[in-house]
Amino acid sequence: MTADLLGPQRRANGFGIQRVVINSTFALGPLAGGFFGPRIGYLPLFIMDALTSYFVALAIFSKLPETRPQNRTEVPGETFAQTLSGYGRVLQDRTFLAFILISILTVSAFMQMSTTLSVYLVKFQQMPESFFGVLVMLNALMVVFLQIPITHRLSKVPLLGLMIAGNAFYLVGFGSYGLPPSMPLFSLAMVLITLGEMLVIPTSQALTALLAPSDMRARYVSTERFNWIIAQALAPLAAGAIMDRFDPRWVWYGCSIICAISILGFYGLHLRARDRLTEKQNPDLLINR
Repeated sequence: MTADLLGPQRRANGFGIQRVVINSTFALGPLAGGFFGPRIGYLPLFIMDALTSYFVALAIFSKLPETRPQNRTEVPGETFAQTLSGYGRVLQDRTFLAFILISILTVSAFMQMSTTLSVYLVKFQQMPESFFGVLVMLNALMVVFLQIPITHRLSKVPLLGLMIAGNAFYLVGFGSYGLPPSMPLFSLAMVLITLGEMLVIPTSQALTALLAPSDMRARYVSTERFNWIIAQALAPLAAGAIMDRFDPRWVWYGCSIICAISILGFYGLHLRARDRLTEKQNPDLLINR
């Protein structure tokens, strides 16, 4: 829907705003629950949750117009089987598949922030548990206050260039956790990781929408989620095995290595798909040519 509502040059901004809202609710939701739950009871709290969900559903039903591009009247609608077979067209898009495969590496590194980092800091670096809480808060606050200005300022930068820059931040940030323990250093590492996150995640969503034909955006978006699904399944398992059997710092050295591979991959993809992406991101170039 975001891709349908916004033009190619504004989609990254739109996805960035979504991330600000999501991070705000991660901060405000538990705070509200912790405040109201003990005072009014948890049953009324969850009833309020249900009522707000119905309110949102009603607001969407009554106020939000359909954003899907209209099918031509002479073209019959798809059957369910035809819809499923349409995923074959997605899998034939080699540029998009290359983007998914490279993104799996990027997301695998990013997943360590929310899975193994807390265990590593407390168990192996003897950091207080509260310090990890500070890092999480730092991450959320940076996204809330900086995501929109950053995506707005960088809206004209080639999308794959932003993916390369974000992975460069990941490379240094995650690799820093393999250095001797230092709260200032580890805090700076989280700043770098968050800067990379603010470039990579909304840009990845914008790239997916840009590569997709207008009538297949939902299929491209659902396919793009596999980079998260695969990374969520494999990355914590691999990191846990490394920490159990080898020097745990190799989790973070490994993150740097796969981010370096991602940088090379995205640069190669940029060279291969530059014309396709430029013309879709800046349709005026077609007129100028």
